[in-house]
Amino acid sequence: MKEILKREGMPEDLVYVAMIESGFHMNARSWANAVGPWQFVSGTGRRYSLRIDQWIDERKDPVKATTAAALYLKELYSLFKGDWYLATAGYNAGENKILRAIDRYNTNDFWEISRGSYLKRETKEYVPKLLAAAIIAKDPARYGFIDIAYQPPIEFDTVKIPSRTDLDLVAKITGTTYDLIRELNPDLRHWCTPPNYPDYELKIPKGTRERFEVGFAKIPVDQRFTEKKMYTRYQVPKKDTSLAYVARRFGTTPAILAELNGISKKTRIAGKNLVVPVKQTVNFSSEGRTQQADKNAHSRYYTVKKGDTLDSLSRRFKVSIKMLAAWNNLKGKMALKPGRRIVVAKFIKKNGELLPVTS
Repeated sequence: MKEILKREGMPEDLVYVAMIESGFHMNARSWANAVGPWQFVSGTGRRYSLRIDQWIDERKDPVKATTAAALYLKELYSLFKGDWYLATAGYNAGENKILRAIDRYNTNDFWEISRGSYLKRETKEYVPKLLAAAIIAKDPARYGFIDIAYQPPIEFDTVKIPSRTDLDLVAKITGTTYDLIRELNPDLRHWCTPPNYPDYELKIPKGTRERFEVGFAKIPVDQRFTEKKMYTRYQVPKKDTSLAYVARRFGTTPAILAELNGISKKTRIAGKNLVVPVKQTVNFSSEGRTQQADKNAHSRYYTVKKGDTLDSLSRRFKVSIKMLAAWNNLKGKMALKPGRRIVVAKFIKKNGELLPVTS
């Protein structure tokens, strides 16, 4: 991130904006639906050329999102005439909010503006929090932070993928795991690279590019992506009122959704819980064994990572907290210890297809 900020002519200390926004978590999501390490809302993300659709969310891409954040901060710095306090406050509250505050109090002094009641407490504390993060990070021991286990930089190779390709296939060719490929590409929303995105740049483990290119070239185009029928539940937001929206999101048709749910294509579905088709995935475990969600499978598993909570897993896999706890006998604060393998979905076989257990 620092390298990108420097390349764009921005102070490297602005990296601490991402720190206080998200803790550098690629999958962070706020109550306001701001997403990614730099916490872009969709409108601002698209303004800075981040692609956001049913297949990909580049707000989660650390490289592209950091580039977008650098451009946004550069514009804010120019707008507020070289005042980083106002610029970073604008990053938090929006530039128009800060411009109105300047007009209201007739001053360009952030500290004077923050004494008033116009700005929210979050914005008033944002700049001091940013300054504190930068100061502490440069000399953590002085402030009582000792024996810090720093994580190594994420290293990867990039390869261009000409057409939609299964990530489990990529994992198999590179000799790694499906989960690692997903971790390296947090911008991907599904099990494959996006369709209609020629030369999508996929990140793969460092040192595996040559192996991948050789193996990938041997696989016919029509065998790089496969459809396998499985279903999950989707809670329709209140703002969405048509099957067409949900169909586009899950790569299906309104007719199929209507048939699956026993409703008319014209039914208003805002707030309803629908059965939707998703693609089955193949997870290549760290021991090299495969675990395929095929027609005989009745459960889907997930390995808990640091930072996971019942709430976040409930939203991610669209299953209730109560069911997650019951399926996995989750009790106590250490129930979700990183590395633990838990059930996140159960299925029953009906008419030759797997349908999700919902209660």
